Formats: sequence, structure tokens, C-alpha cells
Amino acid sequence: MPIEDLGEQISPGVFYLRIYNAGGVRVDRFIVKPGTTVPFHGNAANSGYKLVACTRLKFLSLTEDGRISEYRRMEPGEQLIRPAGFRHTLVNTSDEDFVVLKMWPWPPE
Repeated sequence: MPIEDLGEQISPGVFYLRIYNAGGVRVDRFIVKPGTTVPFHGNAANSGYKLVACTRLKFLSLTEDGRISEYRRMEPGEQLIRPAGFRHTLVNTSDEDFVVLKMWPWPPE
């Protein structure tokens, strides 16, 4: 797939594209290439969010000190709710692109 179809590269192997931002809802698509580790980050402190898997996912979430906080597999269409202020890094442990939609209220509540 040509790089312009992936969206903006926000770190090596991680791509972001704003899909929708209206009516109090923001939707972004994230693609994480196989074997890529997403840098440690925190999400909105005042708003949780929902992830919807677009591909089969297999990933680890790590805490700030590098401990594994979860190992998860998801099928397309499965959803995952994250609390406000959730902080983590993520490792795509599959052989396929990790593709998710992230949805949350905007502006944050």
C-alpha cells in the first residue's frame, strides 16, 4: 500500500489518519506495522475512548516501567473500552498490520 494511503507517520511504523470530527465525536484510524512498538503515551486525562479492531490484532500493552499489563487478541469488529488517562505502550506481536479505529467525545468532557 502506498504510504499516502496510510496517513501521517507519527513514529516509525505507526500511522494516523483523522476519519471524522463532528457532532461531538472524533474518530481516528491507527495502523501499526508488524513488530512495531508504539512509544509510551497517555491518552486524554478527562475522556475515555473506544477502540474497534479492523483487522485481527495480537498485541502487548506495557506499563511505563516496561512491565506487561496485558496480552490481547481481537477479531475485526471487537471493541475495547479504555478509561480516561490510560497510559501505555503497545507492541504489535502479529505478522499483519494492526488497524484500529479510536473513538471518543470531542471536545473531551
